[in-house]
Order: sequence, then structure tokens, then C-alpha cells
Amino acid sequence: MLDAVALDDGVVVARYAWSRTAPTQAGEMRITTNGDRISRLVVTFDPPLNAEAGPILS
Repeated sequence: MLDAVALDDGVVVARYAWSRTAPTQAGEMRITTNGDRISRLVVTFDPPLNAEAGPILS
């Protein structure tokens, strides 16, 4: 994780990278908790930095 911010509605938004040595943001995780358990987890993926790379999956 690159950083995490707790929003007013209790959701934690965390930016993540695939590598510690190359900390380019790869996407975002939105985590909602219910007590000490995760009740909802949404993971997003940023588009590639190189527009010529194209989609990973077709």
C-alpha cells in the first residue's frame, strides 16, 4: 500500500502498487468494515501508464 485514508462514512481508501521498489500506483482498494471484519472490499485497477501497451486481457 502506498497510503490509506479513512473517509467520513467509515470506508478506508488505500492506493496500492504492485512493487515496493517501483511504487507506481496500480489502483485503489476501498475497504468497509463491520466490527473487526471486512464487510466489503472493492479493488480497482488503473490503466497502464504506457497507452501503447493496450489491454492485458482481450
